[in-house]
Amino acid sequence: MNDQADVLIITVTKVESQAVMQAFEQATGHEATPQAIDGRVYFNLGAVNGRGFG
Repeated sequence: MNDQADVLIITVTKVESQAVMQAFEQATGHEATPQAIDGRVYFNLGAVNGRGFG
């Protein structure tokens, strides 16, 4: 798996995070997968139109 993203989406609240993950799950058909990078957890949201969202 590629650890680089073309786009980084930052959310502030839990509600925003859940809404973004739900929208991407509906668009891609895959659940967001957590990835630990430098002691922080990021979610790989998959790819839409050839762009990776992390």
